[in-house]
Amino acid sequence: MVETITTAVQDVFPWTRSHKHWVVIGMSCIGFLLGLSMCFDGGFYMFVLFDNYSATWSLMILSILEVLLIAYVYGYDKFKENLAEMMGPNNLFFDYYWSITWRFVSPITLTVLMFLTWIQYTPVKVGDYAFPSEIEGLGWCMAFISILPVPIFAGYQIHKAKKESKPQISVWQVQDSFYDHARESSSVEFFGDIQRNGKKIEESYDNSDFNSGALSRSKPARSYGYVNEDAATHM
Repeated sequence: MVETITTAVQDVFPWTRSHKHWVVIGMSCIGFLLGLSMCFDGGFYMFVLFDNYSATWSLMILSILEVLLIAYVYGYDKFKENLAEMMGPNNLFFDYYWSITWRFVSPITLTVLMFLTWIQYTPVKVGDYAFPSEIEGLGWCMAFISILPVPIFAGYQIHKAKKESKPQISVWQVQDSFYDHARESSSVEFFGDIQRNGKKIEESYDNSDFNSGALSRSKPARSYGYVNEDAATHM
């Protein structure tokens, strides 16, 4: 879990990649402080409450939104191009498999499981002890907090589009800033490696089809993931 959070922080703030150890230490300290409540006399009850509300239907809602956004808003075809740029092209079987899975099977299955979770909901108990209604409310608050940023940032983006006189459809489209951020992240990682090796290396392209990929849709894309021998000789 620490590695997942650390990677997300470094993706959003590329300048932290050269200070990964501090990011890991910071995430570990925050996790330690949040877990202190489970180390006291009533810690087991807090753990049960957290276990029942932190990663159930709220996680399913986020998963459904993520699958739908990737498959229908960002677009499965563009996502497939991104995967091909990183791992190479898939064969025809896997193209159909992932297309059907991400577009239909995953969202339908997750939606059914989410509704079953709500239908079969029962108040949390530890043996014969039933949690008070106030504590149950605390659990529901924990569940809502994890999904609350979604409508908040969605409302902010809609308000921002209205303020800038942009069409509402632009909120559901991938912005050029997304591609700029992807190129910036690659550049930061590349030049960070150069600085550590004490060398100045010219840029090169590791994928001949890179310019036909999703990143080339807004501006010419640059790939810094691979350096060939000829480029490495330039000091």
